[in-house]
Parts: sequence; structure tokens; C-alpha cells
Amino acid sequence: MYISSKKVTLLLTLLLAASPFSVAAQNTSCAIELPVTMTLESGLTSTVPSTSVGFHAEIKNTGSVVIPDAMMVVDVVRSDSGERTIVDRFVVPQHITLFGNYTAQTDFVWKVPVDLSNGSYTVAMTLAPQAASAAQIFAAVGYPTATTSIVIQGGMQPSASVRLLAINGQPYQPLTVAYISQGGASITATVHNGSIAPYIGTIRWQLYAADAHIGDAPLDDTTDAVELHPGTDARMIYSLADRTAGAYYLEGQLSDGQETTLFDVLLDSGTSAFGWTSCLRASATGAAKYADRPVVVGLIILLIAGAWFVQRRRSVSISERR
Repeated sequence: MYISSKKVTLLLTLLLAASPFSVAAQNTSCAIELPVTMTLESGLTSTVPSTSVGFHAEIKNTGSVVIPDAMMVVDVVRSDSGERTIVDRFVVPQHITLFGNYTAQTDFVWKVPVDLSNGSYTVAMTLAPQAASAAQIFAAVGYPTATTSIVIQGGMQPSASVRLLAINGQPYQPLTVAYISQGGASITATVHNGSIAPYIGTIRWQLYAADAHIGDAPLDDTTDAVELHPGTDARMIYSLADRTAGAYYLEGQLSDGQETTLFDVLLDSGTSAFGWTSCLRASATGAAKYADRPVVVGLIILLIAGAWFVQRRRSVSISERR
């Protein structure tokens, strides 16, 4: 069958026009689940450890449906380390109900840890319904999040931190899903003491079902002692035994009683319980980026160009034989 250049052009145009819609359709679940806009601010841009810092949030329900008894969850993340290092995490005590087309204002306080290291930190507040899973809230996927920055001065130099995570010997990247066998898994956290003083602390492993809510009891709660000389490492291992849930959210917490580092691990044996992780390329507002569009469009162009080239070679061959 001969494909004219006009038909090729028309087909290419139609496919290019359709490609954004096909990509968007794959990401419709990445939209913010609550019609809310938020701002977060503090009267302080810098402070010192052990102080209490007040924050003010303005939350607007842009929809017409009431959002009842929503909770506010806060993560404090070090923003100048090149890694996503979570140093504190808490739930704001008061919940909030947002009537349709209504703006609410609320305040909360963050108690800066006594031995928090010098540096820049991002305070991120996520609004979520009671039924939301803890893993998805902490990943800030699908729910509105507002952030502000603060600098800690006069603090301690960084001490021990989790340098590397591995699942069954393979490096693990935060906010990704590690697929494991039904037989269990070995989770390793490599802890490094970067200070000039010995480190004495603990690492706590709390295992939850994939869909566990904040406040649910863990399936397992284990604490191991961590003792490190200056400049040394220790490999701390948590063994996940054969269980029936199939997918798990593991929260780790390294602490010496003064400074804390938290990390999250998502484990799945094939249940697809963490399907929302496909949305992690979404923008900060929750609107999906068309990150895949250039790839899709490029493949379409190559396929059509290839088909056109093959057809043209056939036409030339036929003409030469005549």
C-alpha cells in the first residue's frame, strides 16, 4: 500500500496532537485529591537550636464540598546537604474543617531539636484526610503541601547520619518501591559518624502495612543500639520475615536523644500497593508534568519516518524496474 507524503503529514499531525492527551490520561491519578491551596510562613528566617518557632498557615478550600477533620503533617528536611535528610516529623495537634469556598488560618509550633546541626532547612506541611495512608502523606504525593525555609545557626556540627540504604544488597533510593520476594527481605542502613566525638544512639525500625494510617500500631517495632567511633561506619540490618501483608511501609529513625534522622522505605512483593509512586515526577502543585511526551513524540516520529522511508524505497525500486 502506498502512503503519500500528505497522508504521512496528516497522520503525524494527528498523533502529535493526541500525544499530550494520551500522556495526561496516564497521569490523571496524580492530581491533588483535595481542592486546596495553602501558604506557610514564619516570622523567623533563622534561629538557634532548642527554640520554639511559630508558623502560620493559610488554607483555602477552592471547592464547594466540605473537607471535614483534615490533619496537618509536618516534615522538616535539611535542604543544603544534597540529599533528602528528614530531621523531624510531627502531626499538628489540632485538626481543621474547611467549608466550601472558605479560607481558614491556623498556627503551630516547631520545637527545634537541641543538637540540630547548622544549615538550611525546609519545613513542609501537608494537608490530608484521616483516611490517607501514612506512606503517601510523608511522600507528599496527591495531597496539598506548603513549604517555607529556615536557617539554623549556632548549632552542633553534623554527627551520625544514614549514608546508604540497601535492600537485599541492592542500593535503595528514597521514595521508590523495592520489590521483594514473599520470603522476606534484609534492609541495611549504613550509619556514618562524621563528628570528632564518639556516637552513642539507637536506630528504631517501625514496620507498617502499606495502607496504614498515621497513628496505627506498627506490625513490628524493633530498636538496635548504635555505637560509633569518630569517622567510622556501622551496617545496621533489619530483617523482614515472611509475612502475609505483601506490601509494607518501613520507617527508620536514627537518634542519640538530641538529634534525629528519619528515613522511609517502601517494600512490595507484587501487590502494586504503592501505585501512587508513579506520580513522583509531578510538580509541586500536584499537576502532572508531561515528562514522557518528548519520548512519546520522538518514537512516533521515528516510526512514521521509518514507514515512509521503507515505502519510498519500494516505490523507487518499482519505478526502476519499469
